[in-house]
Amino acid sequence: MTAQNRLSVLFSDIAPADQAALQQRLPTHWHAHFVQNERLVVSDVGDEDTEVLCVFVRTRVDESVLRLLPRVRLVATRSAGFDHIDLQACRRRGIAVCHVPDYGSASVAEHAFALLLGVARHLTQAHERARQGSFAYRGLTGFELEGKTLGIVGLGRIGRHVARIALGFGMEVLAYDPALAHRSTSRQHPSPASAW
Repeated sequence: MTAQNRLSVLFSDIAPADQAALQQRLPTHWHAHFVQNERLVVSDVGDEDTEVLCVFVRTRVDESVLRLLPRVRLVATRSAGFDHIDLQACRRRGIAVCHVPDYGSASVAEHAFALLLGVARHLTQAHERARQGSFAYRGLTGFELEGKTLGIVGLGRIGRHVARIALGFGMEVLAYDPALAHRSTSRQHPSPASAW
């Protein structure tokens, strides 16, 4: 394959194990360059022919980074969020930006419930008592989630997943999403807070 047919991709903020896994799966016509640093500098770029920049949330992609990569046409972030990417700068240069909208939504929602259960059942205090050899349960009984009301602000993928888990626990869910509320302002009777 000629150099003209290859796709040059720069991966930043990538762990060695992830790099090894990717190298096994990349198409043969890709020329991949891997940088473990989260902050890109001139010495990291290496190949000015880079057409795709693949980053993680800690790599800030702004005008100064884009100047290092004059041929880049796509910025792909391995995250749900993309606030670390200057979308206006990319738009001005005709660079497409993509993300992984569902990245970690189940993990984040489940972690939120792990924390909620930890508070409801005093798990930190119970763990500390057990480490000290005390298995007295006074003051550690906590409360049940069933029948409680959970408020959720934001009904994106994570918020919706949290709502499903809460319903599974028998909770009442009240939700508010500013984006949905904004769209409802054109209606005669907007109702930004709604029962799930």
